[in-house]
Amino acid sequence: MSFWDWFINILGIAYVNPNSWLSIVLWIIALFDLVILAISKWGLPKAKDLTKKISTKILKFAAPISVLVVFVCFIVAAYSSQVEQAKDLETVNKRVKDLEFGQALATQVLKQQSPAQLIRTATATVDIFVKSTEDIQTHDLGNGGYLGFGKGQDALLIMYAAEGYRNQQGNGTVRYRCVLNMDATSKATEHDIQFLKQAEYIQIGFVLIPKDAQVQEGSQAIITINNTIRWVIPIPPQAVIPNTYLGAPSALYVRNIQQYLQDTTK
Repeated sequence: MSFWDWFINILGIAYVNPNSWLSIVLWIIALFDLVILAISKWGLPKAKDLTKKISTKILKFAAPISVLVVFVCFIVAAYSSQVEQAKDLETVNKRVKDLEFGQALATQVLKQQSPAQLIRTATATVDIFVKSTEDIQTHDLGNGGYLGFGKGQDALLIMYAAEGYRNQQGNGTVRYRCVLNMDATSKATEHDIQFLKQAEYIQIGFVLIPKDAQVQEGSQAIITINNTIRWVIPIPPQAVIPNTYLGAPSALYVRNIQQYLQDTTK
């Protein structure tokens, strides 16, 4: 191996690893070699002899040193690559965990809003407008009502209210309002929200509605299930049906309710 071969090898290795500490050492060696070469070519006779001896000794060990340097550079490069890959893998794993957490959270949210969720709570705010000139603004404790989902003769879910409100609207119409809730021990809690879509009708009864009352346009029931599913069901104009049982409230009905039982979230 000539001196120039040794010098070019050193420069090549340093160039391939420009960002490592080893490249600094290689550049220093290359510079030292360049100084020796310059002295040996253009220096004083004594300096030429000295540098010739030094360069001869350097070249004696050039081959094994070159192999050693290349091997060290390879090891350093491989180690650096492994470190970078480990960092990249750690970043990927973190992103995967974040993604899995996000997917789990989204799944939980969708599950809470899903019709497949078991019924846990049910509330309804019912406004019934009745034609009347009665001048009244009252909160009736102990005189509430009920709302039930029915299929044939079966009650799927029933909500109750122990109190109600009557308010003259100023246009010859009295609004009857009840805020109803399902009992937490109701058998409906054994079923999911989808179960209510079997209902064929809703039956409503308010204690204080007159037996000859005529329900007016604008009456409605707003029903919320599990505080996530919200149904707005209009109550069509109709004459209330007097109940023959003593003390039982008169009833009114909303039929063909399937069109209103969509999966509408709050």
